[in-house]
Order: sequence, then structure tokens, then C-alpha cells
Amino acid sequence: MHPRRLLSFVVILLVLTAGYFLATWHQERRDRQEREARRLVPVKEEEISAIRLRKKDQEIRLVRQDQVWRLEKPLQAKADQETVRSQVNLLATLERDRDLGELSDPKAYGLDQPALVVEVTAGDRTHRLKVGQATPGQLGYYVQRDDEPRLYTLNAATKDTLDRPLEAFRDKALFEFAPEKVSKLRLVVGPSTLELEKTPAGLWRLSGREEVKVRKDRLESFLRFLTLARVKEFVREPPKEPQLGFAPLPTAEVSVYPAEGPPQSLILGGRREGDYYARKEAQGELFLVESEVGQRLLGLPAALEDRRLWSGEVSEAAKLTWGPPDKPWTGVKEKDAWKLTGPEGQEVRQPAVRLEAALIKLQELEYDRLLPQAGAARKEYLVEVRDGAGELLFRLTQAGKADKDRLTVRLERGGKQEAALLPKTGFEQWQADMARLTQPADKSGGTP
Repeated sequence: MHPRRLLSFVVILLVLTAGYFLATWHQERRDRQEREARRLVPVKEEEISAIRLRKKDQEIRLVRQDQVWRLEKPLQAKADQETVRSQVNLLATLERDRDLGELSDPKAYGLDQPALVVEVTAGDRTHRLKVGQATPGQLGYYVQRDDEPRLYTLNAATKDTLDRPLEAFRDKALFEFAPEKVSKLRLVVGPSTLELEKTPAGLWRLSGREEVKVRKDRLESFLRFLTLARVKEFVREPPKEPQLGFAPLPTAEVSVYPAEGPPQSLILGGRREGDYYARKEAQGELFLVESEVGQRLLGLPAALEDRRLWSGEVSEAAKLTWGPPDKPWTGVKEKDAWKLTGPEGQEVRQPAVRLEAALIKLQELEYDRLLPQAGAARKEYLVEVRDGAGELLFRLTQAGKADKDRLTVRLERGGKQEAALLPKTGFEQWQADMARLTQPADKSGGTP
């Protein structure tokens, strides 16, 4: 192609491109101007520092202090931050539905005594929206802005979102702490009191019962649960005190002691239709929490004691022996697989993930209680876990049946020998899982 003709095409392309971008810029500018014209509250979201909702029987005032929203009226308390932020965003982007022109008679549209007045403060300016009666068909509401002599409409869904009740703005979090920063926990259930303290090593010990090993995972799971627990409902008209279940003793009380800051407490009373009455202080405001909160509190003492048969690290296991003591199976870890050898020389290879899953299930087994003696001498089943150097990590020997539901077992772990009662069902299920692993893998890599 001739250079002069090519240059002409380039010039045309540049002109068309410039025209396209110029037209797009003008259209975007026009759209932006139209959106600005439709906005009812001409402020930026980050500039809003206070919100006031006035209704016929109530006034709600929210104020932002150091980036935290608080309720000032009708009570003083921390606000629900997410709810207020969504309200702020709604107000900063609020648009009218229709512009009905000049407003000549506010009374005709319910604007002389509006059902809702919203005031938004940004800097030294305050904007006011009056929301009057519903439009024909109940699809919207008449609105007046800043006493301007002009009538607008707002769709019904947006009005309902603006007109949130006080309860929507209240902070419903029961606790506010970082679980990893907790140094102490106190739990009172009826007349019994438990106090737990975190050691410098990051473990937990039960004060006065140092011989009891505490389940760190369950306690920290409980702390995480508390940070997520919420008030279900604030009780406006409390029933008489005897019906609340706080006297003479509350149902339960938990106090959390963060490393920094004052302790935080929850006092549990009686029940109402499955939920629990609760307070944060002895004479504090009454509210309801869901039944799960009470169940977790009441169930914690029984769940705290570490009754696992074996609580070692699965990654340390390199050799596993299981089965009748005279005819056991043996598994040896080889990189990403385990080689299983049977009592008659059978050999089966299983992916490492299958044996790791079996060891994790072994960790989940818990005894009912320890026994003062080692139990009967006969041995019906053996489980033995060793590390790569051949050192014993864990040994279990089934010594007989205590009754139809429990087994007597002898345990050796950490150089200590003990006897315990073990629920029969869980252990037999584990044995069945191990028996399936001794079957040759099918072509898809699974077991029959």
C-alpha cells in the first residue's frame, strides 16, 4: 500500500477513535449529572457524621466517633456497625423516583406531620428529608427535601429500609475480644465453678485440678463461638423476677479475661420457648439468646477434659500395627503411600491419605473414664503407633468387655500406663474401617 494512502487511513482511524472517546465522555458526564440531579441527599458517604430518625413516637440518633458509630438516643450504646454503614451508604446514594414539580400544599401529601424525618449531617451542613403519606397504589411515598417547595417520590422498599427500628441499630454482639488474646476463663454452672488459665506455652490448665488435661481445641472453639454469639431479642417488658431464672442462682455464667482490657461476662437465666434469658451484668439489661448459647455453656465442663485415647501428631506416625495380637497387620509409611503386610504375608498398598484418615479417626476416640487397675490379662485386640525411629507413640490393648456397651482397654502413652473404659461402638467402627484398608485397591484406586 502506498505510504500516503496508509497515512490517510491512520488519520481517519485516529479521528474516529477520538470521536468515540469524546462521545463516551460526554455520555458518562451527562449520566453522572443526571444521577446527581436525582440524589436526595447531596453528600459523600465518608462525610456523614450523624444520622437522626424522627418518628411519631421515637427519635433515633446515631453519631460517628473515631470511626465508630454509636447510639446517642434513645439510649447510649455502641451501634451495630454493619447496619449503620449500610444506612450511610443508602443515604449517600439515595435517589428520587419522580419529580412531581412544585409543592403547593404540604398537608395534602402528609408532609405537614410526616411519618418519618431523616436528618443527615455532613461537616457543618444538615440535610433533611420528610417522608409523607403513601402514593396511590402504595408503591411509593411523597418526599420533601430541606423544606424546598418541591415534591418528590421515593419507592416503598427504600422507605422501609430507611425506617429501620431501634433494634436494627443496636449492637447485638455478646462479646468483643480476640480469642488468641484471652488469658483466663471463668465458668459457673449452678453451684460449681471452673477457672481455666493459659500457660506460657499456650496450653490451658484447670485451676485446682492440674492433673486434668484440658482439650485446647475445644476450649478455643468455644471462645470463637462466643465472639460470634449474638443477642436474639431485647426484652422490652420483662416478666417478674422469679420467672427469669437468675435467682437464687443463675443457670450459668461465663467470664472471659482478655490480656488487655476488663473482663467480659454473660449471665444465663431461665428459658423462654427454648431460648434463654441473659444479661451482661447482674442488674443489666435483659435480652434473649438462642438455645445453642446455653447448650454450649452448660456442656463445656464435660467437654473440657481431654479423654482422647491418643492425641499425638499424625505426621509423626511411620508404623502402625493393629488386629488380634497373634495375627496383626502392620503398616509402614513409604513416601506418599503405606505398605500394609498381613499375618500370612499378604501385601496391600494404600495412599497415605487413607491411613492418615484412619489415624485421625483414632484420635477422635475418647474413653468414658480411667480405671484404677489395668484390667484383665487377656488380650483381644492391639493398636500400636510408632515413629520413624521405631519409638513407641501409642499402644492400646483390648483386655475384655466390661459390659455390652463398653470395653476395657490398657493404654500406654508418653511412658505412662493406664486402664480405661472405652465405648464399644466407636472402636468397633474403627476396626471395621481398618479391615477395609486390608482389601486390595480396585482399579480406580479405592477399596471394596
